[in-house]
Amino acid sequence: MCFAAVLAAAGWLAWRYGAPFFAGQKAETPNTIAISPEEYQPLYTHLNEKRYEEARRAAEALLKKYPNDVNTLQVIGSSYLRQGRETNDAVLIEKAGETFDRVLALLPAHIGAISDLSTTKRLLGKYDEGIAILEAAGRDFPFAQSLETDLALMREEAQKSRAR
Repeated sequence: MCFAAVLAAAGWLAWRYGAPFFAGQKAETPNTIAISPEEYQPLYTHLNEKRYEEARRAAEALLKKYPNDVNTLQVIGSSYLRQGRETNDAVLIEKAGETFDRVLALLPAHIGAISDLSTTKRLLGKYDEGIAILEAAGRDFPFAQSLETDLALMREEAQKSRAR
């Protein structure tokens, strides 16, 4: 990594977390480092095998040990989103959105949660909310190409919806 990139990253960290980050004080961030891959594995196994309720139960148990773990919360949100999409259940999709909001409250730079939150808005027909989320994220994280793709899809679906 070149020196300029390191300086740019340091500037972003100072902007995002403030001076305490550089003053040696521990910034309040989610606890993700202490969790071993072995603890995460059942969550992703259940999720990938479409055992959504099992994924949520395993994730909730893990959250008791690590209450602010964004990756565990992301699994919960993903399980609601996937199940809600498969069953066309708006209640599950709403729960997914609430969970992604929790992830973003803990870690505003979680690109996956931003993308998934916008997906919940799109699936619920809340196109303007989804567009606003993605436009703001695009300003904050111009390097995140996936958000540009999400925004283009959101705008296209919003246009189609308005044309009906």
